[in-house]
Amino acid sequence: MKRCLFLSVVLFTSGLLFAQKKGAIVTISKQPLSHAVYDAWKDIPFKALSADGNVAAFTVNPQEGDGKAVFYHLKDNAQDSVPRADNLALTYDGQFAVFKIKPPFQLVKDLRRQKKKKEDMPKDSLGIYHMAQRKTEKIPTVRNFKLPEKAAGWLAYQLEAEKEVKPKPNGTEPAPKPKKVKKNTDENGYTLVLRNLNNGEEQCFGFVKDYTFAKYGQGLLFHSTGNDSTLAPGIYWLDLASGAVNNLHAGKPKFKYKGLSIAEDGAQVAFLVDTDTTRALVRHFQLHHWKKGDSQARLIDVENANVLPAT
Repeated sequence: MKRCLFLSVVLFTSGLLFAQKKGAIVTISKQPLSHAVYDAWKDIPFKALSADGNVAAFTVNPQEGDGKAVFYHLKDNAQDSVPRADNLALTYDGQFAVFKIKPPFQLVKDLRRQKKKKEDMPKDSLGIYHMAQRKTEKIPTVRNFKLPEKAAGWLAYQLEAEKEVKPKPNGTEPAPKPKKVKKNTDENGYTLVLRNLNNGEEQCFGFVKDYTFAKYGQGLLFHSTGNDSTLAPGIYWLDLASGAVNNLHAGKPKFKYKGLSIAEDGAQVAFLVDTDTTRALVRHFQLHHWKKGDSQARLIDVENANVLPAT
C-alpha cells in the first residue's frame, strides 16, 4: 500500500514538472509586424534551369528598389549577378540569358519628382549573359527584345529613338533650320536589330513597327513603314537559313498592319492590312496569306470566298 502511494506521488510530480517544462517551450515572445519588415521581403518572379542543367537562373526583386539577376553555376557552386536585371529569358539551348537592365530606381524616382519629360528619362539597356564565358554584354537604349520559342542562336531587339540634338547658333547668326528627316516614333516605328548570338553579327532594319519569330526559328516576319532608300513600306519575311529578305506585301507608310502570324513549320504566313489612310473611326482590315514559294502574299476575300468554315 505504501509502495503504491509512493509511486502515485512520483508519477504526479513528474507529470507536473513535464507540464511546466512543456509550457515553457510553448511560450514564445512574438514581435509585431511593421512596415519596416515588409520592405525586407523579396520576390522571385523568374526561375529556370539552363537546357543542359548546369546553370540555375533567377531574379530577385525587393518590394521597392533595385533587383538583380543571379546565375548559379551548379558544377562549381559559383555565381554571377547583374544588378537591376528584369524580364529575364533563356535561349532554347540555354547558352545565353537575355534581359532588360533597368535604370537605378532612386534616379528614376527623383527625375519623376522633377517632372522630367519622357525623352529626358533614362532608358533601359539590354543584357546578354554568356553562360560558358560567364560574361555580360550590355547594349544601351533598347525598347524590347524577342527570342525564338523553340530555336537557338537568334535574338531580335529594337532600339530607342536617339535624342535629338538641336544645333546651337553661331555668334549672332540664327541657327540653321534642320533638314526634315523621318524620325523613330511610335507611328513610324523603330530600328530593328537581328543578332546572330553564335558569331555576334547583326543586321538592321529601319522603322519597324511589329516583328515576330517563327516558333522553330525558320524566319523573322516584320512590318516596316520604310526608310525611303533601301527599304520600302510593307511586310517582310527574312529566311534565317539563307538570309534572304522577301517583300511579301508592298504598302504605304500609313497602311496599318496587325495580327502577324507564322505557321509552326514556317511555310505559311498570314496578316491583316488596313489600306484606308484616312482617320475614319470604323476600320476595315483585309486578310492576306503567303506560303513558301509565292512571290508575294495574296488577298483572301473572306466575305465572298468559301475559304473559311461556316459559323
